[in-house]
Amino acid sequence: PDKIPRGATVKPESPFYNHCRNVLKHSVLFAGLSDEALQKLLFFYRRETWSKGSLIPVNLAAERLTAVIVGRLELTRTNPETGRQLTLFTLGPGDAYDVISLLDHKEHEIQPVALEPLEVISAPIDKVRHWIETTPEFSRAFLPYLGEKIRLLESLSSDLALSETVARLA
Repeated sequence: PDKIPRGATVKPESPFYNHCRNVLKHSVLFAGLSDEALQKLLFFYRRETWSKGSLIPVNLAAERLTAVIVGRLELTRTNPETGRQLTLFTLGPGDAYDVISLLDHKEHEIQPVALEPLEVISAPIDKVRHWIETTPEFSRAFLPYLGEKIRLLESLSSDLALSETVARLA
C-alpha cells in the first residue's frame, strides 16, 4: 500500500484551491455554503493523493474527515471470519467519509480502497465537529447529505434481506 503523503493545506493561493472549491460547491454536502464559509472550512483541509489500489489506513477515518475531489473511493466491510466483503459505498467527487465516526466518536470498521487515482482533501475530525456545532449553514447541508447516505444503506440492507440472491445478481 502507498504511504499517504502529507499534503499542502487548501488555501486560496494554492494552485488547487479553485478546483477543490468548484467540486465542493456542486456536492450535496458543501453546496449550501457561502464562498466565505467554504473558504474558512477549506483552511483546515490538506490535499492528498492516493494511487489506484491504495488501501487507506482504517484508523484515518477516526482522525480526519476526507472529501473526494477527483476519482472514486470504495468503502468496504469485511467479515474477519469468512473473508466475505461487502461494498457499503462508492464515493466520487464531493462525497465525504467517514461521517459515522464524525458523529459517534468511534472507530468505524471500514476499509477505504482507491478505485482510481484519487485526489482528496481531509481535515482533523475535531475541527469538523466544531465546524458543525458553530456553523448553522454547514449543519443544514450536512443533514441532507446524511439522509442520502442513510437511504442508500437502507436500500442496500433491504435488498440483501428481502431479495433472493439470484434476483440481486440479475
